[in-house]
Amino acid sequence: MIPELFRKLLRKGRPNRTSIGSDGWEIDAPQAFPVFLRSLPSLFDADSLLYLEDTDTPPPILGFLREHETGDKARIPGGTLFPKPNVFYVPITTESVDGLASLLESTQGAPVPTHVHVNDSAGLALQWYDASAGDPMLVRASVDAGRIIAFCERIGSSHRRRG
Repeated sequence: MIPELFRKLLRKGRPNRTSIGSDGWEIDAPQAFPVFLRSLPSLFDADSLLYLEDTDTPPPILGFLREHETGDKARIPGGTLFPKPNVFYVPITTESVDGLASLLESTQGAPVPTHVHVNDSAGLALQWYDASAGDPMLVRASVDAGRIIAFCERIGSSHRRRG
């Protein structure tokens, strides 16, 4: 009975991992999450939102995210079914990403969030389920190749076109 219930929950709650599309960019996980954060403004405009999902957010980081969270929220399918995750939408501004990156660097044992996404005026722009496991991220195909290359150089990752 219980295993069947979990199978049903997983089938119903499984995120659509291909919502970026099959022709986007695939970027390997960065070597350092704070460097990734600081590099986001070079890839996305200031009106973009950073979506962070985690179940074990240390108190100093939780406080920062609550303080910088925007009320403007995009519909992004969550990736964690249980336990209920903390979800934050933070504007991608130099102030917010630098502040979060600095806090992560100074907080001992601060984890990489479980799932990380970026939404911009055109919708889902970056999809990174299982960021904490080091899985690659996906970026929408319409993002300029020059910006992708520069971003990957900054974060120390390789990239490839999908599809």
